[in-house]
Amino acid sequence: MIRIFILLTLLLQFGCASHNAVKVSRQAGIEPKVLLQLPATIAGETARTGAGSKQWQSEEWNAKGSALLQLSPEMRRYLRSTAKDGSAVERMNAVLRDMRARGFYLQYDLNRTTSAAEAFALQQGNCVSHAAMIVAMARYLGLEAYVNQGAINVNSQLAESQSGVRFRQNISHINAVLLTGDGAYIIEQDNKIYPGKNLHLLDDRKAKSLYLNNLAMEAMFRDELEQAFVYMRNAIALDDDSSALWVGLGTIHRRMGFPLLAQQSFTHALNLNGEDAVAQHNLALLQESMQVEETYADNFSSSDNLNGRANLAAISTDGLEIQLLAR
Repeated sequence: MIRIFILLTLLLQFGCASHNAVKVSRQAGIEPKVLLQLPATIAGETARTGAGSKQWQSEEWNAKGSALLQLSPEMRRYLRSTAKDGSAVERMNAVLRDMRARGFYLQYDLNRTTSAAEAFALQQGNCVSHAAMIVAMARYLGLEAYVNQGAINVNSQLAESQSGVRFRQNISHINAVLLTGDGAYIIEQDNKIYPGKNLHLLDDRKAKSLYLNNLAMEAMFRDELEQAFVYMRNAIALDDDSSALWVGLGTIHRRMGFPLLAQQSFTHALNLNGEDAVAQHNLALLQESMQVEETYADNFSSSDNLNGRANLAAISTDGLEIQLLAR
């Protein structure tokens, strides 16, 4: 399932819409490329102290997206031994029967999105993890398979980061879809087959951006904000016309203490999709908090507000920010 920290609403946009949004944002003094750079204050601290410099350049962080649909040697051995004979459909059916017979099901964890190989090895993850595993297996056996995003949100729930920051998560559903000569079929977490209806198939770039969005939200949950920034930046590199991802970036900017950058990210999201309710919601909360901050500006020293960085955690608001996850 997709964990959508109420910030995200993954919508497909056309390339021309993205180009127009960038033009409109630039006219308003917003440069989207700048928003994807590590904020100068943090970059300066990293360069001065050396803290986090290796992590910021981490190849592991930057390679995460490509890992989503990769098969491990262990998976290949399992498929060769289990799916020996028949057509691609017959071999995939044999795999699903074997998994059900062995009780091979993922231990569900909303806040842990594993890749296909990790899900198979650990039997842990969520609906994104299961869908990636099934898609990777089906493709290896010769089937056309995609990650599919459910059209209906499963639920919305309150959550709290490890440091005590409260927010609301919008959760939508993800599954795997196999396309055969007989039609489309959905494979759910129980490894059973269902008729494919109301499908929203994702190409691999969008599926990987969704995965990276989840990793970013999970890093924020752990208060690992630089890691969250890298994951979200890489997600946007794969799907820069998704308003949901820019909303996620704005949330990270705000948690890092850069309200002006957050405001610009939310605004760019709305330039991409003016009907993005999560972007509207989070921007309104941010603007309200910034107005409160201005009212009590005399209570802050000038050093607290350098480069637009502020201690927003000290400002009380009634509303909760929304973050989006695919689960």
